Amino acid sequence: HTHTHTMDTTSWPIDGHYSWGQFVIVNGQRHRDELESLGYFGRDLDDIKRKLDSKRGPEDHRILDSVPVTEDDGIRVILSLHEAFFLTYALGSLVVKLNGTDSIIDIDTCWHEFRRYHRETNMMTDFAVEFCVYYYFRTRGWIVKSGNNYGSTFLLYKRSPSLDHSPYAIQIVQPGERKLGWQTVLTHHRVIQSVNKGLLIVHVEHPTGVYDRPSSIKDMRVCIRKVTCKTSLIT
Repeated sequence: HTHTHTMDTTSWPIDGHYSWGQFVIVNGQRHRDELESLGYFGRDLDDIKRKLDSKRGPEDHRILDSVPVTEDDGIRVILSLHEAFFLTYALGSLVVKLNGTDSIIDIDTCWHEFRRYHRETNMMTDFAVEFCVYYYFRTRGWIVKSGNNYGSTFLLYKRSPSLDHSPYAIQIVQPGERKLGWQTVLTHHRVIQSVNKGLLIVHVEHPTGVYDRPSSIKDMRVCIRKVTCKTSLIT
């Protein structure tokens, strides 16, 4: 299931600001417009703040809890670590700086810091594995967003997430596991089916299981299985 979406590169890099956490922040209207033209990267902080509390999901609350909010924020776009690394590594369109400084964080350091954050905050899957899956679908034309609000790893969109329905949710199998238990799959499928999405179970194979550099993703193999239900049986 692939879809072609053209991604242009910007004529000059976008500045992103990172402090220890799970998001990179980009400021300014021009940069927001560029991120949208590149393929709808990031989420506008104002849009999240305007949501009624009853309409906010876990991802919305995580952003509001993690990002300092003031009365006059200006334009602020929140990038996930996957989005930020893709913009830096694959497109060369983002320069990540240490928050509050002009000190640039190079690609290798971003890789290690993002992995360390995942590891030390007990994220279920290695950032390297998640990014490999993100990279796989992004380079095949899909717009990839967090699936945390639906209990999955990612959601896939064909067009702008503000205008389009996501047809698929992705659940990544943990490294070292070949498959999820049927009860786990059924639970995920019921949640995803209730919001009219298909469920893709994905696992990543790597010859050594060592992801110490960004180039490791070139040796990873992404395996995908679509879950379908017929009556009460999973096939």
